[in-house]
Amino acid sequence: MVIPDITVLAPDARPKLEYYRHMREFVDRFQVDQMIAGDKKSNAGFCLHNGKDLFLYYVPKECDFLGLRPPRNCGDTMKLSWFDPFTGQYSEPFAMKFTQWPSVELPEGDRFQILVCEHEN
Repeated sequence: MVIPDITVLAPDARPKLEYYRHMREFVDRFQVDQMIAGDKKSNAGFCLHNGKDLFLYYVPKECDFLGLRPPRNCGDTMKLSWFDPFTGQYSEPFAMKFTQWPSVELPEGDRFQILVCEHEN
């Protein structure tokens, strides 16, 4: 269906075009087009990474927790933040020490989130 003028729709029936803006900004910020896919880096969801120090985890709403499987050669600490693609907001970053099986609690909500994980030396 093509809607030539979305202003003719009721406000609550209009497409959520801001979602596209939020994702475009995310894609540009983290250069998602240059990420590597396919490596299993968590217990659930999907991970894109740059092969060095940046990991982006797509976490489905059905997940209760996220167990990370980062490579061992990325330093001692990781900086994490949650990105909400529906609002474009990032959580306050928090640091986590590497353990053998690091796990992250998911934020409240009933929709998917993206975890940004940056490894620090």
